[in-house]
Amino acid sequence: MHQPPLCRIYLLALPVLASWLPVASAFEQYSLSRDAGNCADSHGNFRVSPYMSPAGGQDWGDDLHDVQSNTMLSGDCNTYHRPSGRFPVLLDSSAGGTGFDPNSCIGWHGRTEVQEGSSRPAWSLGNRFQIST
Repeated sequence: MHQPPLCRIYLLALPVLASWLPVASAFEQYSLSRDAGNCADSHGNFRVSPYMSPAGGQDWGDDLHDVQSNTMLSGDCNTYHRPSGRFPVLLDSSAGGTGFDPNSCIGWHGRTEVQEGSSRPAWSLGNRFQIST
């Protein structure tokens, strides 16, 4: 099959141009002011108790921070936070909790692709935990 020269140029140029596109990410951190901005605009203040899920209005019985950090992770703050401080909470970087890569929220809400700098996929562990319990 004969392709016009211009078509071949487009086919060759497309992968090159696509490689220059930056990796898209919704936000770098959970909130801008501890209780508003970015993810907090949809999910609310992490410390308001009881947390009511915006999807279906499920009552978590406590604030989102304590349920995830204390109940699910036995108080392992390093799963979400960096050694340099508790704020801001970056979505893809943390100190790494016991048994977890240092990928913060993306470890709970991420996809199965292997994250840069990690040997393991960033499984959506938290969502699977909630579904399985």
